[in-house]
Amino acid sequence: MFKNYLKIAIRRFWRQKIFTIINVVGLSTGLAISIVMLASIKFQRSFDSFHVNGENIYKIELAYMIGDALATSHTCAGAWGDAIKNNYPEIEMKCRIMTWDEHLFSVYDDRGEHALRFMESNGAGVDSTFFEMFSFKFKQGNPKNAFKEPNSIVLSEKIAKKYFGDSNPVGRIVEINKKYNLKVTAVLEELPENTNFGFDYYFPVSFLKDFGIDVDGTVGNSFQTYFLLRNGASPEHIRSSIKEFLYSRFERDVEYDPSFISLKEMVGNDETSDNPFVDLFMAIAIFILIMACINFMNLSTATSLKRSKEIAIRKIVGAHRNQLIKQLLSESIVLAFISLNLAIVFSEFIVEYFQKVLEINIPLYFNDFNFWIQLVILTLVTGILSGSYPALFLSSFKPVKVLAYSYSHGGGGKFRKILVVFQFALTILFLTLTSLSYNQYRALQKDKEGVDTENIISVPITGKIGENYDIIKNDLIKNPHILSVTSSDQNPTWVHSGEFLWGNTPGKNENLARVLRVDYDFLDVFGIKLLDGRSFSKDFPGDAKNSIIVNEEIVKELGIEDPIGSQFYLYNEPYTIIGVIEYFDFFTLNLLGKTLMIKLEPPVNGNIYIKYQPDNYKDVVKYAKEIFEEHNDNFPFNCSFYSEFATPIEKTLKSFNNSLTFFTIFGVLIAALGLLGLSAFMVEQKTKEIGIRKAMGASISKVVSIISGQFLKLILIAHLIAVPLSLLVYTRLRKFMNVKSTGDIFIFGGVSLFILLLATIIIYAVTIKAARANPARSLRYE
Repeated sequence: MFKNYLKIAIRRFWRQKIFTIINVVGLSTGLAISIVMLASIKFQRSFDSFHVNGENIYKIELAYMIGDALATSHTCAGAWGDAIKNNYPEIEMKCRIMTWDEHLFSVYDDRGEHALRFMESNGAGVDSTFFEMFSFKFKQGNPKNAFKEPNSIVLSEKIAKKYFGDSNPVGRIVEINKKYNLKVTAVLEELPENTNFGFDYYFPVSFLKDFGIDVDGTVGNSFQTYFLLRNGASPEHIRSSIKEFLYSRFERDVEYDPSFISLKEMVGNDETSDNPFVDLFMAIAIFILIMACINFMNLSTATSLKRSKEIAIRKIVGAHRNQLIKQLLSESIVLAFISLNLAIVFSEFIVEYFQKVLEINIPLYFNDFNFWIQLVILTLVTGILSGSYPALFLSSFKPVKVLAYSYSHGGGGKFRKILVVFQFALTILFLTLTSLSYNQYRALQKDKEGVDTENIISVPITGKIGENYDIIKNDLIKNPHILSVTSSDQNPTWVHSGEFLWGNTPGKNENLARVLRVDYDFLDVFGIKLLDGRSFSKDFPGDAKNSIIVNEEIVKELGIEDPIGSQFYLYNEPYTIIGVIEYFDFFTLNLLGKTLMIKLEPPVNGNIYIKYQPDNYKDVVKYAKEIFEEHNDNFPFNCSFYSEFATPIEKTLKSFNNSLTFFTIFGVLIAALGLLGLSAFMVEQKTKEIGIRKAMGASISKVVSIISGQFLKLILIAHLIAVPLSLLVYTRLRKFMNVKSTGDIFIFGGVSLFILLLATIIIYAVTIKAARANPARSLRYE
């Protein structure tokens, strides 16, 4: 019987080539995107699932309520690990991980001559238990002896090849910052993509002490801390008592709720994926697949006239309704599997795009049997979903009514209209949100409220730059093209660290205030407006010890009427407010308040900023390179234009916009294909009507307007649904973004105009041929 169904399906597809092509293109597009999303989720869920002890590995995390905002931290103080391990006998071992900033790596050849040097940033300080807790394969060396010596370093295979080629690097020396010598004790095999612990190099936590880091401190939050439970041990006792234990053992600046999360629970969350939008994209992929299914439903029910007599005759000769439903569903399933073959080809191109945009290597698991089972299930569901309504509708035809009339308009009109409205509402929603999101991203790039980022060169502070800063600055400003030089510990448009211990009285404040440590001339370099008081000045020696500048948001929050000269406390240390600055965009997200204070401190990390005259950047960069190389020998000179600096949020939003645009293009394509198919069928059905109207004197424009009006009404209804919905979503999303974009209102009108224009062009292109046809030929139709 299935063989018979298959023959009928293939014959029908061949007779209706145009509608078959439209359905195959739509379904294959939706399936291709779904394949990539399934692969993305499979990849995401596989993060760190290969560790032998994975089921027994847990991590401490903290949640804070700061005002009305919920903040989370994946790190804690260095002393917490041992304290928790010693308090709970269920814990076998603990491991701390601290990611490391950028530092200079140098290696030497056998003759002791300089060979290679690069700045490396993807490293971590880890406890000696790291390679016992986590299952990484070693190419050279022994994991048990990897950190036996304090000045040891373990390299990834990629970094080992970079510095030592194909030779065995074990026992060789890597020099850090021209000061510290670390011996290579092991090399890891090529690290898997699906791990959060895939660093380029690892060194003992104790080495961090040389950089002034308190690795056993009871305050701060520098370390990710993991615990390995003994086999058979339950984490419930730890989960139920850990808050009480931490509160009793350690002082706290703010109330927090600790959680004890297993490695399995962490797999697939935002922390374990380079793409935090995978779940959202999967939802969009499902909607696109539904839109493709809607096309199938619409075209199948619209063409029901051509099958009505076939169904009626089948019923007369004894076919039961369930047999007809099986036949009709089998046709849609066959079409879905035909589409799957094309979708597999499409997915290869789509995944390449995603890998470039999202900067992750998503494998297509076509060699995985379980993945094929998922694809088969997805295709079956797609075939059943797309064919369900047409099967139920066509099988419900009454033979007597069908055979009694020579003409029928085909049924399912109301349902088809609902589907068209739903499809175009989704399309308008996607297109509107994509355009608004892109406008937000452009605003983030261009308009930094209250801060000037143009004509500024940024140079990271490395090596001896900090100790030679005053000399470097004096030499730089001798150049007539350089207007001013300053420094700060954080980028002014990405101030992400702050304190709770601040205010006009000693003690804790409820809200987080971010702290920026700068040098003289900072306000001038970035064009930050001073509302009251003065900036830091060398004419006032006390500025370096007890003066502070605050922004207007702090003044408002503390309710100070005359802030200049007022007493201010930071870490319970007294300061005097000497200036109040206008608010500027120092943090991309509108979270945890807008309060900022600026403190004068010598530069030990962060960046140096060089403000130069426009159109002189080549001379300035050349001159700066000479100065920095003179005073920071053996460290490579590295600079960038600050206007090109992108915050992590901007980078994420860029990837999101590119991906959303990609999805939206396919959504618009599928909706356009559906409209093309429906309008083509409607014109075919109304051939005689068009001929009669032409014979009665109707103009071409009149005929076109009659046909197009029926669709444009539905699209207008879709606008009435989609526009308020997109406005609601956009309004809620904007609460999190600290940016003022312009022209958003025009986007709503632009999207509406585009959709209406696209629909008009499609309908006109299909209708115009029939409208121009000779009425005599039209009336001889059929």
